[in-house]
Amino acid sequence: MPIPSKALGTFYVLGHDCMEQLMFRMNLRELAALASASNGLHTLVQAHVKRTIHRILRLMGLDPVPLLKLLRRTLSAIVGSSTLLALNPWTFVPGDIDICVQRSRKKVVQLIRGLESELHMKYVGSKVWDVNKAYPNSIGGVYGIAKLTYGGRHVHILISNSGPLKPIFSFHSTCVMNFISSSYVFCAYPDLTFNFRNLINHDSVMGQGRMEKRVKACIDKYCERGYEVRGNTSAREEFDDHVCGSDPNCPRTPRALNDAGCFYFSYSGSCRRPRGIGRAWLLDSST
Repeated sequence: MPIPSKALGTFYVLGHDCMEQLMFRMNLRELAALASASNGLHTLVQAHVKRTIHRILRLMGLDPVPLLKLLRRTLSAIVGSSTLLALNPWTFVPGDIDICVQRSRKKVVQLIRGLESELHMKYVGSKVWDVNKAYPNSIGGVYGIAKLTYGGRHVHILISNSGPLKPIFSFHSTCVMNFISSSYVFCAYPDLTFNFRNLINHDSVMGQGRMEKRVKACIDKYCERGYEVRGNTSAREEFDDHVCGSDPNCPRTPRALNDAGCFYFSYSGSCRRPRGIGRAWLLDSST
């Protein structure tokens, strides 16, 4: 939605501190709309979002500068609950941090050694998942997980079987299908996530015909953080007239990283989006 010219004029006459206070209360989609109004506002919003991401990482006890540089070098991304704070800032206190990286010995070793030497973490160990076991022992697309510790917290490195981002589309629900790269923030279901709505990933969590207790506990955690969960869009009035199989919020719509339903915002320079084409994920393939 475009910014009205009268409102836009108000932004220009406000002081820097007032602008910061206003932007502090906006979610990332609102900030993206503001950034689209002019080049000056785009620069201002980019700087604000970058500061926000740095604050989130510092809140988790991490030095943002070397971590983001390490993500760039290893083509990896931050995933999991901490990404929600870049979309809907300051809605809860983050816990541990998860990072996705492609299954490449060079990149995995580079990432682990960088976390040890540059961020002073301690490597605990790695585990290769048995793909025949049920979730959460086997997240789709994940070859294994490496674990590091720092200051009483944990970092889990999800080693992807294919592209570094593939595992997020096997996560339990839509509210965690986001990532933070070294230069931009991605959200797979912005219409849901920015409105604190959440859909269960049926194909991932109901593979055995029932939901594992540990998965239910994960989903309940996001309910407590304000994300209202539903099994499908039919339970929501706002989707009563949606086109099944076409609406990006529909669980039966094939989705891809570069489709119109995704949200991206670059906070550092140009945004080099993934080049994935064709279907990347589907929440519910049942008929």
